[in-house]
Amino acid sequence: MSKKELEIMLASVRASIITSFSVDLLNNCVMFTVHTYHSEVDYVENTIVFGGVASYFFSAGKDNARRDLYPPDIDDIREMSSIYFYENGIGSIGFVDITDEWAKRWVRYYGSNVNFLVEMTDSVLFIEANRIRINDTELIVEYPSE
Repeated sequence: MSKKELEIMLASVRASIITSFSVDLLNNCVMFTVHTYHSEVDYVENTIVFGGVASYFFSAGKDNARRDLYPPDIDDIREMSSIYFYENGIGSIGFVDITDEWAKRWVRYYGSNVNFLVEMTDSVLFIEANRIRINDTELIVEYPSE
């Protein structure tokens, strides 16, 4: 599958409603179930699985707004606004200002160059993975270089 086909595949699940989300650390995967609506009542259920997940980073909002957490209401909608693939990664995510002396010795070695971005309403999930499956279609991708 080409990069263009992957972009089309990802576009097919944008603006979907997230019905379930899970992270399976033991099997290195991140999973979503989403409803992609074609009208107010007509939808398709899609399963999205990121495999070979080497790292992920979640932020509930921009800057300090990420700390303004509210419990979801029963009728709240969590939208998967967008989902993108970056062949070369989006850039380094890591710890740059470690203040604890003991942590400085080892924490600095943990970083990532994520290649998938999932925007969910006001939050974002960055994922470094080497494959993605949407329903029955799976694509193997390379991890981005550091």
